[in-house]
Amino acid sequence: MLKLKAECEEFLIENIDPHTCVDCLLYAQQYRCDALEGASKCMLVKEFEAVALTESLPRLPALLLAEARGWG
Repeated sequence: MLKLKAECEEFLIENIDPHTCVDCLLYAQQYRCDALEGASKCMLVKEFEAVALTESLPRLPALLLAEARGWG
């Protein structure tokens, strides 16, 4: 089961983009996927202007959005 989780996490990391990074971040935190969480945070910071134009940004809890300032 752990191998399947790792393979799914790797797939998500390889396919993360500004439209999916918020949902991937929330998923990563819920299921304790550290590498996916890191990749999601990196994408969020790196492509914040593009992420801000997506429908997913409002799903990001305010605390995480505030923390994002320190991730870059």
